[in-house]
Amino acid sequence: MRKGFSLIESIIALAILMIIAIGILPLFSSAILNNTRGSDSTQASNFAKSTAERLIAERLDVPTDLTIPGGSTLVQTDEWYSPGAFTTAGETSLGDEVWNPGPPPAASTFATINYWTRHTRITQYSLKDITNNNALVTPLDGSDLNAKLVQIEVEVDSSKQGGILGGGQRFTVRTIRGF
Repeated sequence: MRKGFSLIESIIALAILMIIAIGILPLFSSAILNNTRGSDSTQASNFAKSTAERLIAERLDVPTDLTIPGGSTLVQTDEWYSPGAFTTAGETSLGDEVWNPGPPPAASTFATINYWTRHTRITQYSLKDITNNNALVTPLDGSDLNAKLVQIEVEVDSSKQGGILGGGQRFTVRTIRGF
């Protein structure tokens, strides 16, 4: 009598292993998708937070990016960034996070490249707006001397289209600074 597995036993063992493997495969694809989304979300939040933190640290007694010109209630800055893409000055950014002013170039230029846009909005308010149900509703003109609060809003968007690894991310940071 020989010891070992028969052909039928081997086929049954292989079938059981295949059933287990088929059950585990979706976990791997789900993990890849979640890691990609998490990376995009982290990158978007870092881009927004770094700009908000830079603006919060600026001095208010000299003209800065927080200065709203007279006759206006809002200052908005639009920028774009793409790792490894050419900047408006002609050099390659190579992931050095070089943000370029204005809107990104034509969509055909970035057909296969993921790029980011960042919109920074600065508005100023009076302290009495806080007592108005905690809602900042009446932005003040840049020449108004009653302004004591500056709202900084930074919105970052990814151009990544939906697909097997998910769509892009949008992240908004809004903070208020008194002066």
